[in-house]
Amino acid sequence: MATLSVAAFTPASPTAATLFNGTLVASTPVTITPGFKTIVAISLAGATDAVAAAGIHIRFGSALKAPTAAATDFFIPPATVAYFDLGSEFDRFSIISAGTPSYFVYVMSVR
Repeated sequence: MATLSVAAFTPASPTAATLFNGTLVASTPVTITPGFKTIVAISLAGATDAVAAAGIHIRFGSALKAPTAAATDFFIPPATVAYFDLGSEFDRFSIISAGTPSYFVYVMSVR
């Protein structure tokens, strides 16, 4: 029998350390560094062009191996919220899109 676990995360009031946001430039990667042992939520907001509906691609890395996202990396579709635990291995990630969506990255927890 399967066991379902549910967790509710609520971000603290947005600060420069807990909220990273901006608008992507088509085909230009952006690197975000929330730090080691953080749980982050990534979401996309409205698009400024039709291609932005393509979502974003993400690649994880660290200072020793800086990430540069490409269209072949892990895909996050539009209109979703994706949660990632960066753990002890990663402290940053890179995102890229074929369009120009606005992105929001919330630090939900630091372990």
